[in-house]
Amino acid sequence: DGNSKDCKRKFRNVWKETYTWLQYEEVKNTMHCVLCREAYFGQEKCVPFVEGTNNFKVSVIQKHERTSAHRNLLNKTEAERKKLANSFKAKKKPPEDSRSRFELLFKTVYEIQKSKLSFSQFPVLVNQQIQNGVPLEGRYTNHHHVVPDFSKYIATSMINDTVADIYQAKHFGIVLDDVSNVVGSRKDAVYVTYLKDCSKRTRFLGLVENEDGVGIALAMVEMLAKFGFPSPFEKLLCLTTDGQPVHQVEGGLQMALGREAPVLYTMNCLVHKVESSVKPVLYRHPQVRCCADKLYKLFCFFRDLRKKTGSTMDIWAPSSPIDQYARSSEPQLLVLDLKFLTAILEKWGSVVAFLKDNYHNLDRKLRPDAAEMLTSLKSSVFIAYVHLLREVFEELHVFQERTTGSSPACYAVLNELRATAAAIADHIVLGPRLIPVLQELQERNGFFQGMAITQDFDIESFHIIAAEVCHCVSQQVIQMANQCSESLCKFSVLDPNNWPADSDLHFGAYGIETIRELSGEMQSLLPEKCISDIILEWCSYKWFVSNSLAKCLRRDFISLAATVVSRFSAAYPTICTFLTAAALLSPSCKVTHKGFEELCIIKESRKNVLTDDTLWQTMVINVNGAPLELWDPEPVVDLWLKTSLRRPNNRTSNKHALDTCNKQETQVENSSSCMFTGCQFLVITGDLCEEPVVCSNDGSG
Repeated sequence: DGNSKDCKRKFRNVWKETYTWLQYEEVKNTMHCVLCREAYFGQEKCVPFVEGTNNFKVSVIQKHERTSAHRNLLNKTEAERKKLANSFKAKKKPPEDSRSRFELLFKTVYEIQKSKLSFSQFPVLVNQQIQNGVPLEGRYTNHHHVVPDFSKYIATSMINDTVADIYQAKHFGIVLDDVSNVVGSRKDAVYVTYLKDCSKRTRFLGLVENEDGVGIALAMVEMLAKFGFPSPFEKLLCLTTDGQPVHQVEGGLQMALGREAPVLYTMNCLVHKVESSVKPVLYRHPQVRCCADKLYKLFCFFRDLRKKTGSTMDIWAPSSPIDQYARSSEPQLLVLDLKFLTAILEKWGSVVAFLKDNYHNLDRKLRPDAAEMLTSLKSSVFIAYVHLLREVFEELHVFQERTTGSSPACYAVLNELRATAAAIADHIVLGPRLIPVLQELQERNGFFQGMAITQDFDIESFHIIAAEVCHCVSQQVIQMANQCSESLCKFSVLDPNNWPADSDLHFGAYGIETIRELSGEMQSLLPEKCISDIILEWCSYKWFVSNSLAKCLRRDFISLAATVVSRFSAAYPTICTFLTAAALLSPSCKVTHKGFEELCIIKESRKNVLTDDTLWQTMVINVNGAPLELWDPEPVVDLWLKTSLRRPNNRTSNKHALDTCNKQETQVENSSSCMFTGCQFLVITGDLCEEPVVCSNDGSG
């Protein structure tokens, strides 16, 4: 009986004899029209027979057969229908021209994502290539929805490659970077870092909620399990954070991990956030607040003047969305920026002249503000403090460049922090750039750079207040270093650049006590060896590095650590565990700095189409992906062709896509009491430092 309950619930293969375009997917228990799916899949108005339906009735099939969209396809020539049908029969072994076409399409999508172009540019770029003779005619070429669909496969393929690397690595680390100011909600960006092929690699995984420490821990467990990482933290050696309160001891992530982490290292230093941590401290000083308020008012005045009148005079505009996001909730902190302070000093004379010459041409409502701006700019005290602030942020910028550019180890970054704090406290006021300015202001001749100024500058008062300002900045920087675990400094013993001269008496005993201490702290992470064997291993390692390892490797500790761990872990298992920890704990990382910049730019450029899925896809591609000319689309095309009949449309969640593509799905219990059982950790707060590739030829270090 056609109206029986069984008929409604089961698909009958005999229907396919009458309706040759009908297909049944046993895995999903759905039927669909192969012609309509091929022509209309991924479009906004997908009918059930495109996505698949389990309403197994003959009347439903007949109703679809009568639709105009379906009839239009049936009215095509027999040759076209055969060609369309053959394209589905040949999924397991696609023709070479089809594969090469897919590779070109994926490269076009990759270019759009790396260049931050609008998704609507996809059909435009495809048409341009077709006009230039590139064989791209066919499906998936005329709609911008292809971009997020293809991007999902590109990002998933990259994550799969990372998971494969982690299975081969002995240890890996996780770094968390608070990006709440950028995304508008409490979120951490999650990166994974590991050693492979004599280099260190850091890859973006995604975003997790960071409302509290236990929540972060559970979110990380879920993310790693979803992507198929070793269960749950089987190989996790270290965790790095940026020192936000939610990561700290009291009720934070460290407390959540403390019961399960026998060794807990802390480092509150994420290099690309040193400036943002200093700004609120600076702003609390009355003189700095007064100066910053005037600078911000000046910035707003010229910004609004340009909007209202089209004036070409502009002091400074944020060069990128990063400048807009890298600040706290007080908008006045925007002007406490090296770029802005440098711009205002370089354009000081032009701005003063503009306000004087155009004062009477301004709208009457703007004149009071203009007069106030002119008075501030011509104040010798104001000029002196702007120069002072510029020198403070110049010193912080030098520290950032030095640490992210040369990729020092964690103990070296601590030394750099202390050196920067000392430089700010002792040398800025007497610095070579500030002294000439102070001398010119002190002469009291009423002019600065040829412009008339007020004569209210007093060098003694300035030195007193400047010393207070520099002291508060110095204390903030030194606090970041002092909050780090003292044990981190012990890793300096592993660096041959710190070893004494090669004398049997001194060199032979060097580092033994430190190695004993590290072995005691990390006992649960090390192979079972008596301490005498570990000491012998240490002495052998020193001799090997001094006499056999290339000098170029000895000069770069991170490269040395990655090389020894990659090639000699069997010979030095204990020392390689120390080296891995020291390399992965480095708190200065170009990749996370780049990730923060990319997130700011993506939020700005994709704001009209940004969903959780598109944000994740674009971040993975831009942070983890190689340059366009070096990127190989072949693994992505393989993934696409394997799952193309089951691929989700743009309305399907990213989780479903990953569930389909990843084979390593793991169930996660939402239990904070047992989620870390048996796991061993080295935990710090900070960021990772990436080094030049030593042995890898793929440029992916």
